[in-house]
Amino acid sequence: MICITEGFSLQIDVAIKTLHQEHVAANRDEFLREAKVMIGLNHHCIVKLIGVSKGPPLLMVNLHIKEVPLGSESSGV
Repeated sequence: MICITEGFSLQIDVAIKTLHQEHVAANRDEFLREAKVMIGLNHHCIVKLIGVSKGPPLLMVNLHIKEVPLGSESSGV
């Protein structure tokens, strides 16, 4: 849960994607390319990327979507 305070409080559930330190050297560029693509996407079927930390550690912060069974009316599919 992230709390943003600047005259108001907003709480949103987030999911954090990270690279383990032992994989950074081999995968840093690919991780950052993925983040660059994700930041430009805006579609109801794709989880929204909120932010990126170039590290250390490398992190992608995504909007957390509660699990919804595929094929259910609320899945949007």
